[in-house]
Amino acid sequence: MELPTSRTPVHLRPLRHGGWLRAVTGRRFLGTARSTAELETTKKLRAAGAPVPEPVLVVARRRGIFWHIEVGTRFVEPSTAHDWLLATADSSRIIEATLAAGHAVRSFHDAGGSHRDLHAGNLLVGADTVTVVDLDGARCLETIPPARRMRELMRFERSLLKHHRSQPRLEDIRSTFMEGYLHGDAELRDQLARHAARERIRSAVHALIWRN
Repeated sequence: MELPTSRTPVHLRPLRHGGWLRAVTGRRFLGTARSTAELETTKKLRAAGAPVPEPVLVVARRRGIFWHIEVGTRFVEPSTAHDWLLATADSSRIIEATLAAGHAVRSFHDAGGSHRDLHAGNLLVGADTVTVVDLDGARCLETIPPARRMRELMRFERSLLKHHRSQPRLEDIRSTFMEGYLHGDAELRDQLARHAARERIRSAVHALIWRN
């Protein structure tokens, strides 16, 4: 859609509950606090230099006692489909996009961003930039400690294993993403490594649950 007064292109994302609540309540909310919190967090992160979309508005429609809500941000034109790992068979393009995605997530974390659901589909690859999207539940903190960084990075890795297992260069994608994220920072690599064992256990448990 476009804003009628400025013709600014806006992307509207329907707000939905996650987890087991999705099947029960779907898009029904009792108020608009969650959506306004997302816009405020996005605004703070953007001001801190995080690669996030520009917040624009919240559209809320009341139906009985419930609200159906959409969060609007300035539209970002992707150069590939929303999930770039499904968009092309060009392996060199995939590796290039993965390296840029790693850079973007590092910038997001360095700016104080904490993402609740970091996966490939929430990294919008454009011609020159990667934008971290879907910030419902995201937080803007003073700093993101290594333990939290590692937890979110492993969430990204689990999403690769779950949704992109058929990718012939999956291991290259995983290592290239971390190469882009670390950008030669040996100190951060060591800090993350201290928390890797706990997150590997979490991933193993997740894999068992997912298989069953």
